[in-house]
Amino acid sequence: MENSKKIQAVVFFSCIFWLLAFCYVVFLWATNSPKIVLGLIYGISFSAVVALLLILFKIEDLNEQKMKGVKTIKKDLSFSNLNPEAFENLLIRLFGAMGYIVECTKKNKIKAFILYKNKAKAFVLFTCDNDLDDQKAISQIKAEIKESNYQKGIYVCIAKISKKAADRAEANNIDIVDKKYLRELLESYLGERWN
Repeated sequence: MENSKKIQAVVFFSCIFWLLAFCYVVFLWATNSPKIVLGLIYGISFSAVVALLLILFKIEDLNEQKMKGVKTIKKDLSFSNLNPEAFENLLIRLFGAMGYIVECTKKNKIKAFILYKNKAKAFVLFTCDNDLDDQKAISQIKAEIKESNYQKGIYVCIAKISKKAADRAEANNIDIVDKKYLRELLESYLGERWN
């Protein structure tokens, strides 16, 4: 990629050089005057104007290319407006953008995901309910990891996690994606800013 940009820059400045040389020769010929110095001044002046215009167009083109590469961030999205189904769809989009294959499943009447990436798979329990017992959720994930031989467990929630649940999760290879971390992931991978 870098070599391609260098080649483009060399070609661009080579074109400018040859265009300037051509303009200089044309002006020397057009002045048809024995005063070479006058022809030289005309040639250099015209060439400088042409070069300036070309450089300005190139800068404008580069700025447009940069703007195309910048993600537009969608702001003012709120977790409080999400129902469980909308939260599930949001997470499916997020994990998909992170490169996972997402399989929806149901365990003990609670919706969950199984994430696949290469040969690894993870069990994900998620909720947008602030009143769910986080220690119970961690216990469910721990049981699923043991029963189905998942490499990892993930608990995604927008509620505050208790210290006991966080400690239990850490001891059992379970990642916690809380509201703050979820916000960061959504902004990085989907270009959306959530509150």
